[in-house]
Amino acid sequence: MKKQTWMVIALILSHYLSYAQGGKNSTNIMVQNPPPKIKTEVNFNPQMIGGVLQPTNHKYFRKNDEFNGVLGSFYLYEKWSHASTIETETGKKYEINNLNFDLDEEKFLSKLSKDSVYVYQNLSRVVINNRIFKSIDDKFYQTLSDEGAVVLLKNFSGKLKKPVMNKMTNQIVKPAQYVKVEKYFVQKNGEDNLVKLSLKKSKILKALSDKKKEIKAFVSKNNLSYDNEIDVIKIVNYYNTLS
Repeated sequence: MKKQTWMVIALILSHYLSYAQGGKNSTNIMVQNPPPKIKTEVNFNPQMIGGVLQPTNHKYFRKNDEFNGVLGSFYLYEKWSHASTIETETGKKYEINNLNFDLDEEKFLSKLSKDSVYVYQNLSRVVINNRIFKSIDDKFYQTLSDEGAVVLLKNFSGKLKKPVMNKMTNQIVKPAQYVKVEKYFVQKNGEDNLVKLSLKKSKILKALSDKKKEIKAFVSKNNLSYDNEIDVIKIVNYYNTLS
């Protein structure tokens, strides 16, 4: 009788551990109910998409210890809960509600637990909070304007600003800070090469030089600014309407 009892207990424990650990096919990334065109699977496995599971001792976590006391964040978003869609290079689409962008590594990732993240690879397109990102030469760019021959793109990365020290007392006046870096690019006529664009009047007019006169008139008429992102999107959209 005792032997049978222990066998039952062992079977229950074995089933529980198998469920908890999940082996190679488990993850706690939640898949939401997607529209019909987006594929989803029960027990969604991120490894089907392509990526690497990174544990606590990897650089994705070591940097938090290395830069202890540094202000700012290594991530594009403060929270990890977002309505997101990822698309692989093979065209498969999945909806995920646990996604962020690492500014230091410039990669999308999901937090699986307090001590592990899953870093995605081989993604061609990501939509997160209605912001569209596409991969060009292994870097991600947010699409700000994609309505014609000229595409306006935005790249995100990060930079560590060193602490400000008092030379007399050798005390920290201003702590170190990890800041978000934003860079703009234009892509013309579907070409592979991107041209860096500063949000300055001279740089924008140079990039759109074949319609310079029309652009200047449009900016003046609508009281737009060359150093404002929203206004620059309007400028590029207007340029794309010109024949």
